[in-house]
Amino acid sequence: MNIKLGFQLFQNMGLRYTSYRVAHELDKRLGLLKKKHPVSPEQRNFISLEGWKNSVIPFVIQERELVSFIKIEDNALKEAVHKIVQGEICFFSSDWKKLGIDYDWISNPETNYKYDISKHWSEINDFNPANGDIKYVWEKSRFTYLLTVLRYDYHFNEDHSTFVFSEIESWIEANPVNQGPNWKCSQEISLRLFNWMYVLNFYKNSDALTKELWNKIQNTIYWSLHHVYHHIDFSRIAVRNNHAASQRH
Repeated sequence: MNIKLGFQLFQNMGLRYTSYRVAHELDKRLGLLKKKHPVSPEQRNFISLEGWKNSVIPFVIQERELVSFIKIEDNALKEAVHKIVQGEICFFSSDWKKLGIDYDWISNPETNYKYDISKHWSEINDFNPANGDIKYVWEKSRFTYLLTVLRYDYHFNEDHSTFVFSEIESWIEANPVNQGPNWKCSQEISLRLFNWMYVLNFYKNSDALTKELWNKIQNTIYWSLHHVYHHIDFSRIAVRNNHAASQRH
C-alpha cells in the first residue's frame, strides 16, 4: 500500500517534490533536522539597544514620535483594545475568543489540547484530528493583535507599550527556541517577526523596552531567521502556496 501511495505521489506531484519529501522525512527520522535547528542554542546578540536606537534603518513605520498620520478616535478600535488587554483575541479577523491574560501560548482553544513544549518542532504532529487545527494555536502567536494596540495608542494618545512588550516576553519565555508548535511553520515565524518589527519601531523609545528584554528579543529574532533560512526549501518545494513568498520578504 505504501509503495502504491508513493507511486501516486510521484505521478501527481512530480520528481522534485517527491524526492524532496522523501529526503525531508529521512532528515526528520534520522534526527538531522534537530541538528540543523538545535534546542537550547547559544545566545546570539549583535547590537546593543542604544546602538539599534541610534541606527538609521528604513522601515515601514517609525517611532511614534515621528509618525504624523491624521488621528481618528474610533470607538470600535477602542473596544477591540479593551478586549485584548483583558485576554481576548480576534481569531481569523472575525471570531473573538477569551484566552485569558495568562494564556500558555500552546493550547488549542477549540479542543483544549495542549502541545508538548518539550518536543522539538519536527516532532510535533499537526495532522491529528484529536488535537484540532494547529492554526488555533498559531493565531495569537502571529501577534497581529499588537498592531491593533499600536493603532489605538497612536490615535488615542495612550501608551500600552508595557503590555505589548510583556506579551512578547511572555511568548519568548513560553516558547524555547525550536521547541513546540510555534516553531514548526516558517511562515508563522515570518509573520511573527514582521509584527514584532512594527511594534519594536513604534515603541522603540519606551522605558518598557529594557536592555535585558532587547537581548531576549534579538536572540529570538536571530534563531527565527536561522529557522526560516535553513528550512526555506520546504516552503519552496513541498508546500506550494504563499508560504515562500511571505518568508522571502
